Amino acid sequence: MAQANSPQTAPRLLDKDGLGSLIATLQDKGYQVVGPRLGDDAVVYDLIDTVADLPAGWGAEQAGGHYRLRRRDDGALFGYGLAPQGWKRQLYPPRQKLFAARRDETGFAVEPPPPPAPPLALIGARACELAAIARQAKVFGDRDFADPGYQRRLAEAFIVAVQCGEAEATCFCASMGTGPEVKAGFDLKLVEVLVQDHPAYVAAAGTPRGARLLEGLKTEQAGAAEIQAAEQALANAGRQGRKLDAAAARALSANPEHAR
Repeated sequence: MAQANSPQTAPRLLDKDGLGSLIATLQDKGYQVVGPRLGDDAVVYDLIDTVADLPAGWGAEQAGGHYRLRRRDDGALFGYGLAPQGWKRQLYPPRQKLFAARRDETGFAVEPPPPPAPPLALIGARACELAAIARQAKVFGDRDFADPGYQRRLAEAFIVAVQCGEAEATCFCASMGTGPEVKAGFDLKLVEVLVQDHPAYVAAAGTPRGARLLEGLKTEQAGAAEIQAAEQALANAGRQGRKLDAAAARALSANPEHAR
C-alpha cells in the first residue's frame, strides 16, 4: 500500500481505452484486479477482466436504510457514489485456510500451506475507504497480535483511487477530514471528468511505482479545461448534507469504558 505521495508531476489525461490499458497492464504484472461491477442489484467489488466490466452509466440512490441503482444520463464508470460494501473483504477474506492435516499410520501429518494468492490491484477506492483501510492497518498491525496475512496483502496491493465527483445523502467525510479529496494511500489517483460527453480521467501518481506505470501508458497532459472540471468535481463532492461533530467523536474515543 502507498504510504506517502511521491513528488507530483503534471496531471495526465486517460481516456476510456487508456483505463482499459491500465487494467491490462496490472494483469500483465501479475495482479488480481478488483473493482466495481454490477451484481445483486448493487455495485459490488469483485474481480474484473476488462474496462467493460465497470458499471458504465450507473449511479445509485442512497439514504438511511435505502439503496437502489439508477441509470445516469452519461457514461460515467465511477458515478455510483460509494459502494455498499468496503474493501475489507478483499484484504481480510472472511474464509481463509489456516492449515490442513491428513491422518496417516503414525497420527496426523500437517500439509504445507498453499502458496500465497497473487497481489491485489484495487480499482476505485475512495478517500473515506482509504481512511478505513489505514485504520484497519493499525488494528491488524498490533505489535502483539498482528495479522501477517492482512499486512502482506496490503503491502503488496496496488491502489488506484478514484476521487468522488458528487456527494450522496449519506456522505459526511468532509466533517471528519477523511475526504472527499484523495490525499494519501494510493499509487494512482483518478478524477473522472467528461470530455465531449465521454468519460476521461485526470491521473496523478502517488508513489514511484504508480509513476512508472503511468509513464508506460498512452496519455496526454491534462489541459486547463480538464483540470478545472476535476476541481469542480471535488467541490461538488464537498457539498455534503450530513456532518459529524469531530469533537464528540474524539470524546467517544477517549472514554471507551464510560457508562453511557
